[in-house]
Amino acid sequence: EANNKEHILLALCGMSPAVISETIYVLNQSNNCPDSLVVITTTAGKKVLQREFFDSGVWQKLLQNIDKKISFSLNHKHCRILPAEDGNAPDITNTADVENAADFILETLRQFTENPETRITFSIAGGRKSMTASAALCMSLLGRTEDQLCHVLVTPPFEDPRLQPKFYFPCPETIHKTPDGNSIPASTAQLQLSFLPYVRCRYLIQNELQRLPGNYEKIVLAATNKAEAISKPKKLIIDLMQETVIIGDTKIKLQFFSFMLYWMLAERAQKRQKKLHGSLELYENF
Repeated sequence: EANNKEHILLALCGMSPAVISETIYVLNQSNNCPDSLVVITTTAGKKVLQREFFDSGVWQKLLQNIDKKISFSLNHKHCRILPAEDGNAPDITNTADVENAADFILETLRQFTENPETRITFSIAGGRKSMTASAALCMSLLGRTEDQLCHVLVTPPFEDPRLQPKFYFPCPETIHKTPDGNSIPASTAQLQLSFLPYVRCRYLIQNELQRLPGNYEKIVLAATNKAEAISKPKKLIIDLMQETVIIGDTKIKLQFFSFMLYWMLAERAQKRQKKLHGSLELYENF
């Protein structure tokens, strides 16, 4: 069923957009190519995408090599610019920038996770470390069962920005030159896409998500309160007249002998009596 949904690659991008083309190349190799790409970046990152993907022809060459059509352009639908206090962010350099980025990433992710007809692969290989941390935490808050978090790595020397030309994916006809003058075919590059396990807190705060606005701090607080409530021991009440056990807000009507057994065990626990071992000890005490 998940394979029938629109597959969206959501990707962070800083000044090295190669992590995006590398991720797409590996996803395509595993028959998991995205239908569309949405990039979260800065104003500086958008300029780099324009220059290195579109002006250079790298994006078109990538699509030709994987023989797939992926919906992507530098309009607002596909390229989301991080906000700053006075407009769009050229970079993420201070606490206010990080807080704005967290809110923005959460809201962007929420737009897609609220749609049951989509599934998300979120690449956190690009951008500042603060962006990566915020994105991973946002996925933990909003990610669904079918959504994935990933990071891509490439073997040396292909990660070196001094390589001529720069490496974007293993293009068969491309030969790269290293800074020391050696020639190396792009086809020898090895890419590894790691899928990172993460805790899906969404299912703890489903009701809160339907009410709360897309504010990172509020949703984190809601998840924290829910987790603390779950971790607290439930109050146990034994109603002798009704032969009912009440655990937290749940009432359980038991048959007589089951109720008596539960009452006995609860009373022993309250008095901190030793544990019973084996059916004989249980029978004697019961």
